[in-house]
Amino acid sequence: MTRTAQSASQDVRELELDEIARDALHCIEIVANTAESLLHGHRSGKPESFATVNTWTSGAQVENLKAINESERAALTELIGQPVIARVDLADENGVVETVFITRSTPPSNTGYRIASYRSFLGSIAARDVGDDLSLRIGGCRLQRRQSSRQ
Repeated sequence: MTRTAQSASQDVRELELDEIARDALHCIEIVANTAESLLHGHRSGKPESFATVNTWTSGAQVENLKAINESERAALTELIGQPVIARVDLADENGVVETVFITRSTPPSNTGYRIASYRSFLGSIAARDVGDDLSLRIGGCRLQRRQSSRQ
């Protein structure tokens, strides 16, 4: 390969990496901002939200509701501090590549990105080694893992 061809190839690779980095940073920003917005607008469930309160079990119901509220707030706080932990590219059976971002807790919806918690089946792909074969179906499409890069 000539010096010019090597330089051109390196320039193309740098442009690809720049695009990947910009996309990842944008996703991170959206997840963190969305989580922060949800946290500040978070309305905790109150015992009055129950249709009826049973005096024998009301204490347990209220404590369960409190635990759920605390868990939701903790998940949002975690997303603010660490919005995305991995970026994975998947290729479907036609070779079309789709990127999935992985989070530690339940990701916000309507971000414009495909995001999954690492605790979900889709998110578990981040724990696999690069190059491992994995087949799964999403929305009727069969996807196979193609490559991964961890952040």
